[in-house]
Amino acid sequence: MPQGAYAPVLSAFASYRHLPRHIVTFTLAEFCLHLGNAAFFLILNIYMSKNGYADAAIGNYLTGRHFTVMVLAYPAGLLIRQSRILPFLYASATAFPILSFLLVAGVSQGWDMALYPIFALWGAAFFLFEPWRCPICCATALKSGIPKPWR
Repeated sequence: MPQGAYAPVLSAFASYRHLPRHIVTFTLAEFCLHLGNAAFFLILNIYMSKNGYADAAIGNYLTGRHFTVMVLAYPAGLLIRQSRILPFLYASATAFPILSFLLVAGVSQGWDMALYPIFALWGAAFFLFEPWRCPICCATALKSGIPKPWR
């Protein structure tokens, strides 16, 4: 068992050794996805500022993304039980980079009114992946057996 000031943190991470490898890999992939998303948004905010957008305008555009996620949360929860997961993941993987490119192009070209729907669609594309990650982990964990420390 680890000793010292970091002992509680290290012991918390040590329990992850008992999880199946595919669940740990999926969790790391999710972490990297969110890290990339956060980096993209920070860089996009700086890029928008350098292109003359005020902080209030940047906040308005980002509100459209967050509002889209809130509006889609309930219907997506209902849809999870009735649909296949893979088409949503493919749609998200296709739409996400295309809409990211459109965001950067829209900012550089000054498409002020087009940025609202692009931000909303970008939020929807990112959200297409989000609600399906937990059922994937649960289904694969049940097939492989839940490790003793996690029962």
